[in-house]
Amino acid sequence: NGGGVLSASNIVIGLNSTGNTVTVDGGTITVPVRCGVSNGTVFLNGGSMIVSNLVVTNGVNSQFVLNGGLLQVSTGIINNGAAFIVGNGVASAEYMMSDGTNQIHTFTDGLVITNNGILSGSGKIASSTTVRGTLSPGTASTASTIVFTAGMTLTNSSVLQLKIGGTWWGSLCDYVNADGQAVDLGNASLDVNLLSFTPLQTDAFTNLTAGTLTGTFSNLNAGRVYMSGSQGSFAVSVSGNKVVLNDYLAGTAYFWTNKTAGVYNWNVNANWIPSGFPDVIGSVANITNNITAAETVMVNQASATLGVLNIGDSNATHVYTVSIDGAGQKLIFDNS
Repeated sequence: NGGGVLSASNIVIGLNSTGNTVTVDGGTITVPVRCGVSNGTVFLNGGSMIVSNLVVTNGVNSQFVLNGGLLQVSTGIINNGAAFIVGNGVASAEYMMSDGTNQIHTFTDGLVITNNGILSGSGKIASSTTVRGTLSPGTASTASTIVFTAGMTLTNSSVLQLKIGGTWWGSLCDYVNADGQAVDLGNASLDVNLLSFTPLQTDAFTNLTAGTLTGTFSNLNAGRVYMSGSQGSFAVSVSGNKVVLNDYLAGTAYFWTNKTAGVYNWNVNANWIPSGFPDVIGSVANITNNITAAETVMVNQASATLGVLNIGDSNATHVYTVSIDGAGQKLIFDNS
């Protein structure tokens, strides 16, 4: 339960008895061969369990409850009469597949990733999957592939995290392969990051394929996804059975923070995320909040230079006005 480490080749919960309970609140448990739950319940509330082969197959008598922490599994089968749920809605919980798409993860009654849950790594899921939290192939610093062979659904609370470190699918850029099955994007958010890589504008990245593809992403501005900091943006195509990122443009993206009625100055750092304001060649200004009443944005300097301005109430109910108040003041658009 603290910062300790426990390692055992094989662990079987309840081999010769019933009503067993194992609770993990911290530390690390490593099981390089097989972890089986025959009679009893494992509660993972925090810390991590690193398991080669997870077997929970004795119906209602065998349960694995992933409330929080990290469960890293090479291959596994859950068959106990209930969907396998990642996360309890409070603590961060992650199910990471660790051994590539040749290894199968079977959840007979389905897999559900809750709002605080993460599905990551590289593997093949042979079960219907609903993601209400985050779908993130690979790790924080590596790209990889997740395959779904029984369909996958995102929701409006979901985040699809994609990393791009090159043009090769699945090894240098993240790839979600639905193996000919149906995928519903569910108005999820799309979060894209570059891995020490600068794309060409002519590069195209196919990051998701499906048999049929419905839905779209909720956070696109004029059909583009803007990455944090100075990473730039991609055009996003959701068409046919593919999600494709292309038409890369460099430049820092800034997002307007104010949502209430009033007059605000363009050149105030606190009015934008990240702190600062758009005034450099190629920068992108996103003034697209769901505002509660009309807002006026004052340029408030001789000129401001940017590459792209995306503007408009995201709910289309109120008006933004960009005001140039003074002789010679101007907005300059320059992507050179």
